[in-house]
Amino acid sequence: MQDDQQSDQTLYKSATICRLTGYSPLLIRAWERRYNLLEPQRAPSGHRLYTEDDLRVLLRARELLGEGLSIGEIAARGRRALLRDEARPIPLASSDDMVSRLVRAAIVLDQRTVNLLLEQGFREREEQQMLDCVLRPALFKIGVLWEAGRASVAVENVLAQSVRLQLKQRLLRAEVASVEAPNVILCATVDDEQHDLGAYVVASYLARKGHPVMVLGPRIPLRDLDTACHLRAPAAVCVSFKMRETFEAARGGLESVAAVHRAMVHHPRVTAVFL
Repeated sequence: MQDDQQSDQTLYKSATICRLTGYSPLLIRAWERRYNLLEPQRAPSGHRLYTEDDLRVLLRARELLGEGLSIGEIAARGRRALLRDEARPIPLASSDDMVSRLVRAAIVLDQRTVNLLLEQGFREREEQQMLDCVLRPALFKIGVLWEAGRASVAVENVLAQSVRLQLKQRLLRAEVASVEAPNVILCATVDDEQHDLGAYVVASYLARKGHPVMVLGPRIPLRDLDTACHLRAPAAVCVSFKMRETFEAARGGLESVAAVHRAMVHHPRVTAVFL
């Protein structure tokens, strides 16, 4: 059973493991030989291929070393215990600490740990602090890794999807998306903009200020945004863009929609937000 589980895991070359953990190949091999903490497989060429569990063990070991434990004390816990420890929420020393843990979990596509860290973060911090000091830096770091060819689109999606889910749940609990609410503020992205995380961040901020908010989602055609304005006569419309180029392409259509609805009783405004 263990072999079947390992066969489903992503395998990492030694150079990749060293880059993700910050450890040298010599140190990793010494720990493997001396403490039996790692269970690498072998490529046909004979090179070591480390599993996701190996990476989790090394990352957990690094955290415990930072807390003052020796490698001997860490190894005495055993591989299975280290893997169980890694899956549990760990007290957070700082926002920077949480950013690092979120990025590491996302890089190995460990969505469970990402979700646990986000749940803990929102529980221990005010929402705005979480957004400004943790989530924005984490997403930025992953973007930098992607540009450098060190992270895939899937890595960004793992973190973005988990953040979006957290914000959705908080909006629903606050009952700010009620279809009966007057003077609602609509949040969306339009046309080809599929990244709606910015719309949820803005909606979350507005909800905390007491405004009724409705998130329409990604890639809303301008004609549908126009229809939504006719149906709800919103107090404002917030449109999120990831890239300025996408905004410039949509600017003319947005101005046309805004011009029509400014003449209405509720005088809605269209605001572009870059996140």
